[in-house]
Amino acid sequence: YQIIFNFLSYYFILPLYFVFIVRLLIVLNRVHFDFIEGESELVSGFNLEYYRTLFTLIFLSEYINLLFIRIIL
Repeated sequence: YQIIFNFLSYYFILPLYFVFIVRLLIVLNRVHFDFIEGESELVSGFNLEYYRTLFTLIFLSEYINLLFIRIIL
């Protein structure tokens, strides 16, 4: 019975973990939360405004964020 009572004292951790994962997806601008541009704007989006170097730095920073979050988890 002691194991059951110990588990019941931590029952709130699992829902908080799911909230944490959803929050990470929102912060990382990943799908289902990333709606920056529509299909009609794909040709004239922010991707065309930057040249190769700056464009590479933007996406490199996004992938560094992904790796950092993965290390945390």
